Amino acid sequence: MEVLPKIEASVLAIRGNDLIKDANLNVRMHAFLALAEMPSSATVGEMLYEASLAPENAQDDWLTKALFAAATQHEDAFLAASAKGSAKDGSLTARLVEAVSQEVYELGRRATLHFSPDVTNKEIIVSTTVAQRGDQGAKGVIVAQGNKTNGYALYIEDGKVKFLVNQNGKSSEAVSSIALPERFEVLAQLGKNGQMTLQIDGQEAAKAKASGLFTVALEPSVRSGRDFGDQSNIGKYEGENAFEGNFQDLRLELK
Repeated sequence: MEVLPKIEASVLAIRGNDLIKDANLNVRMHAFLALAEMPSSATVGEMLYEASLAPENAQDDWLTKALFAAATQHEDAFLAASAKGSAKDGSLTARLVEAVSQEVYELGRRATLHFSPDVTNKEIIVSTTVAQRGDQGAKGVIVAQGNKTNGYALYIEDGKVKFLVNQNGKSSEAVSSIALPERFEVLAQLGKNGQMTLQIDGQEAAKAKASGLFTVALEPSVRSGRDFGDQSNIGKYEGENAFEGNFQDLRLELK
């Protein structure tokens, strides 16, 4: 599946061999990822919609991420197929429809999106709930996308929440100054005019000014819970700067 040509005949081969229903879930995941790179069509949309209805896909984190990746690459076809059916609130299908319609990405404790979302000329909103583990305050990377030249990251360092934006090699950073509670909600936003805001438990905790929205695609893709530990690191921290503590309900929204 990884070496299939990106043509409609490959889509029909995946469908004809029922690979999106394969008993081996690793095969199934690669089928979704292969579909993400195929030409968009009603057939692909219907296959992804059908896959979103399978309970076992909703229960497997890797399959869910692969389906999110494919659905976002075939937005119109997937939404057209899902519009013909119905989805219960909170189901995988409903979550996919919301994510594709509103461009919302759900991220796990340790995750990397297979395809880098297009952030050009879009506001970026990151939200999550953070909690320390035991007596140790939370620290490390929550989410990052891009690199040192063009990219952004939300992370905790020295008891402070930091929202860093790199644009054409120039860095802008919003840094909280209040003492962090054991558990708190955080929201970071890069607005239309480059205004950067950081909220903790609904209250403004910091702000800064970037040059504007991103005007270029960001590579490498979105990663959560750690950075890559190489030259693509967004901040000046060393290594992967893996997150220590807990966070949940991490969402990346592009507007």
